[in-house]
Amino acid sequence: MPNAVCRQEKVYQSKVLTCPDAYVQPRLLGPGTIGLLVAMFARAAGAEVHVMGLTEESLTLARNLGFARAWSKETLPDVPFNAVVDASNAAHLPGLALDLVEPAGRVVYVGLAGEPSTIDTRALALKDVTAVGVLSASPGLAATIRAYADGSVDPRPLVAATIRLDQVGPALGGRRPAGAGPGPKIHVDPGLPPLERSHRDRARDRIRRPDGPCHRRLRRHRRRRAAGAARCPAWPSWTCGPTLHPPMCQRCAATSATRQRSPAPSARQPTS
Repeated sequence: MPNAVCRQEKVYQSKVLTCPDAYVQPRLLGPGTIGLLVAMFARAAGAEVHVMGLTEESLTLARNLGFARAWSKETLPDVPFNAVVDASNAAHLPGLALDLVEPAGRVVYVGLAGEPSTIDTRALALKDVTAVGVLSASPGLAATIRAYADGSVDPRPLVAATIRLDQVGPALGGRRPAGAGPGPKIHVDPGLPPLERSHRDRARDRIRRPDGPCHRRLRRHRRRRAAGAARCPAWPSWTCGPTLHPPMCQRCAATSATRQRSPAPSARQPTS
């Protein structure tokens, strides 16, 4: 799991689990893929992990993974945290992480917000807090492999589904694959063969193409309408339908219908 390698390094390189305190109680902000992996490695190292999330769905997933101390911002207990990891993309949480950590504690910034996220450096200095930003993954490769090999960390519950290359588009559009689990991660396996599609699906794709039969019929319909507008003075009172081919205005349609209803003249009898 390539992402897990990066997340493992974020715990070890940040030294959250190697701070000099005998008892480490880290606080994790953002129970997504990165955050839950950080929590797993922290728990494997013997830390008592608290998780803070935004939605009840993410908190439920954290509890199902064994993190009973999962809170929202409103239910956060008033307990000391000597380490805080910000693994979210919220712009206000880096400042909150600095407020939550105890003096002489450690703050690790992993998540990146879509807009500038600021902290008060006065609080950083006065509380004697160590702030670490983590990006690279290479220093954590060996520790990650060991943790996965000995079973102390199992990232598989975080993977909701493994999809084929032809399913990437819908997944990026926000549609979860059928049968996906509750985890936040979706893997792509280029080696999976594409699913055999039904005749109806293939026919639907042909119709939806810009050069498909429906689009060709629409262009032909527009050309006939334009030709009829040049001939008929009652434009643009059109009556379009499957019985009018090519389409006609209401007056011409009524005239055509009258002619169709008129009985055909009887055959003239031969005269002697």
